[in-house]
Amino acid sequence: MTPVDELRAAATRLRETAAKATPGPWKTKGFGEFGWLVVDANPAGRFSVETEDNEHGRADAVWIALASPVLAEPLADWLEQCANDLAGAERTAAKWPGDFSDPLDICDEPDSVRRALTLARAVNRGAK
Repeated sequence: MTPVDELRAAATRLRETAAKATPGPWKTKGFGEFGWLVVDANPAGRFSVETEDNEHGRADAVWIALASPVLAEPLADWLEQCANDLAGAERTAAKWPGDFSDPLDICDEPDSVRRALTLARAVNRGAK
């Protein structure tokens, strides 16, 4: 899989996974001595996930709520933009063989593309 493919695959996975999940935003709610709940923020507050009442339980619940499906589209858009940037750089590099050793070096936003690849690889690893 090429880096451009990795970016696009991760964008697709984020969108598809978010579309199947309970819509966000999500919030946390204490569940007494039993732990913490992550619920969607609509008035019905449908239960989504429960964490334990221990040193990490509340932090886990807050993290899960933060990572609700609401984040999927902006992240997927960013990954797609980076894929387009890298694809353009690869086309330019192909026109000038020997002049560019790494298409990442001629991207409009090389640092952003590198960070996006790190995220994409983490998302894609989770797909296995």
